[in-house]
Amino acid sequence: MTSQPFKGTWAADEEFVSAGLKQAQAWMDKGAPGRMPTLTEVREQGPEALLVGWLPDQPIIDRDTRVIAIGSCFAAYFADWLLEHDFNRKYPRESDDSLIRNPFESADSIAQLLRWAFGEYDAEGVLWILPDRTQVLPSEDRRLAVRDRLVEADVLIISLGFSEVWFDRETNESIWRIPPREAQATGRYGFRMSTAAETLETLETIERLRSAHLPNTKIIYTVSPQRAVVTTRLISPVVANTASKALIRAAVDDFLRQNTELLNSTYFYYPSYEIVTELSAVPFEEDNLHVTRQTVEYILDLFARHYTTAEETDLTGRVFPGHADEEYRHLKDDFDAKYDALKAEYDRLLANYMLVDEGARARLEALEALNSIYLRREGQLRWALRIYRRARRVGGWLRRLGGRANSAD
Repeated sequence: MTSQPFKGTWAADEEFVSAGLKQAQAWMDKGAPGRMPTLTEVREQGPEALLVGWLPDQPIIDRDTRVIAIGSCFAAYFADWLLEHDFNRKYPRESDDSLIRNPFESADSIAQLLRWAFGEYDAEGVLWILPDRTQVLPSEDRRLAVRDRLVEADVLIISLGFSEVWFDRETNESIWRIPPREAQATGRYGFRMSTAAETLETLETIERLRSAHLPNTKIIYTVSPQRAVVTTRLISPVVANTASKALIRAAVDDFLRQNTELLNSTYFYYPSYEIVTELSAVPFEEDNLHVTRQTVEYILDLFARHYTTAEETDLTGRVFPGHADEEYRHLKDDFDAKYDALKAEYDRLLANYMLVDEGARARLEALEALNSIYLRREGQLRWALRIYRRARRVGGWLRRLGGRANSAD
């Protein structure tokens, strides 16, 4: 059987294809941004290379900008950094006003929260469960408080965590977390995977709500690199986590490509997930779930450098390691710093101990001297007591002798 050349829409003559390949090769040879960097280039450029195409023209967060972080636990890192470095000044220092923590961390539940806040969702009878297994009651006062915080915000940082969603079969609405066993036993609640298309639709819902109620608010999307603790799918948790993140990332990319007129002006993407998965040699703690402190600091430093008006004194000054050896050196430097701090504290305590010991030795010597004096005095007293007793015996003998002499007279 002889194969026939394709004559469809995409058919092209060899000369056109050859010219296109040459042009593409010349473009890539010039080091165009679209070319995948080599490992050496990754090490040289660091995470800055991942920000190409995603940066604002100028920082969008100054110290008085109201910033609220929403979503996964990774969102809390951004809220905490801003408060610790004297940003978000319009929020009380010790309050949680700059963080709306959604315990289930899915795009569905974040959109649901916004729909509820702006009166599009009646949450009566909803099962919202916190990590400590307590139920959140969707009171009107709570709804208005969330709405007011959203309306006041200048920037929302939305951290998307997972695609695995538990939902209410009767309303088809998502719930925050795995329901308690007694609730599961009713058969009312089920589990599903949100597809990339469904997640895209959810992001479009968030955009509709933003446009209607928060027209001046900027949104920074990021995908949480932290892994799911468990999966309800009957497959490897590692594979399930990868699939979950991929669905979210694909939906965010689709949404941003469909809204290019809003990209880097109203909507922004910060590649936390890619920094961890593509650049860091040892990104996770021993539990294989949480990102290491060093990597989190790199991520926040880079964010602060480009999205905020932070000064150099606000940053840790860490250089992102692009190789395992470099990461090891950073970890070793941290260990050495901790060791030096512990040794300095040990030396301080030892010096105090030596002073105390020297004083104790001096007091011991004084006590020994006093004891020696006591022993000498005791010996002298014993000698004096013996002399006294002998004198009494001599005195008694003399008195008896004198009594006999008087009787003889």
